[in-house]
Amino acid sequence: MINKLTNKLSKEFLTRNNGQKRKFVLAGIINALLTNITLQALLLFNFIPILISTLISQFINMTIGYLIYGKFIFKIKQYKKITFIARYTILMLIIWLLNFIVIEAGFNLGISSNLIAFLMIPMLAIVSFIFQKYWVFK
Repeated sequence: MINKLTNKLSKEFLTRNNGQKRKFVLAGIINALLTNITLQALLLFNFIPILISTLISQFINMTIGYLIYGKFIFKIKQYKKITFIARYTILMLIIWLLNFIVIEAGFNLGISSNLIAFLMIPMLAIVSFIFQKYWVFK
């Protein structure tokens, strides 16, 4: 199973070149900057728990991302369709949980939550792209 996933990832990111990945990366950088600035500030000031900090930043990411990725990257015509919204929301919840669990685990091991949040960006972006392309907006 892992071999299949690795082959699919390699094929998707190394051989196909229709511009969609570049647009996704550019939009993702803008979205990630906005949401990560929010997350970094919330984690830095440490006045609310990691759970709530990641939830707030994920909500911002979800709102901006759905509009940008759905309309401009994956070019869906009916972006208000409940199926797309529900799938995107499920994906964002999974990504939020993954982000929270890894940041919390690292923090409990004595690693800076800001560093972990920053290092999670590429992994979360790859997971997000694959699931949006093959499940959410399909």
